Order: sequence, then C-alpha cells, then structure tokens
Amino acid sequence: MLHSQFTANKYASYDGHRIKYTIAEDVLEGYTASIAGDMNSGFVVTNTETTTTTTTSSGTTPKTGDESRLLLYLLAMVISGAVLVCVILVYRARTKRQKK
Repeated sequence: MLHSQFTANKYASYDGHRIKYTIAEDVLEGYTASIAGDMNSGFVVTNTETTTTTTTSSGTTPKTGDESRLLLYLLAMVISGAVLVCVILVYRARTKRQKK
C-alpha cells in the first residue's frame, strides 16, 4: 500500500489571505478513486483495484507454455546424474589402482 502525505500552509506568505485547497484524482483504468475529507480535517484519497482475474470459457486457465521445457530439464538432470556417477566410478577405480 502506498501512503503519501502533504502538509500545506493555510495562508499565503505574500499577503496573508487564506488559500482554499481542493484535490482531484486522475482516472486510472482498473481502479476506482474515492476522496473523503475537507481542507480543515484533511483529505483521504483511496484507489481501489477493480480488475478481476478472467478465465476462459471452459473454466480453466489458458495454457501458457510454461511446461513445454519440462522434458528438456528432466533429460538434462538425468544426463548430469549419469555423468556424475561415471566420474565417481572412474575416481574410485583410479584410487584403487594407486593403492596397489
């Protein structure tokens, strides 16, 4: 949540007359704005998000392709594991030969 505060002088410094403050909020798509309060008690501006999550007509979320590389990652993991096992076996074989 974003919180911002502005405090202004109630009187102009050059001639001392009272300044009337007003505020307005720009329209932003997907939000509704409400303004409460007044110049004396302070203004409170609240922006509320109005957008909702949409689903397809079948009631399921659309396929985004995130799972398309799952097989590739699984294959890379299996190959890496096999290489690691081979390296360990070769290391053990060499250390056994050096001990003899």
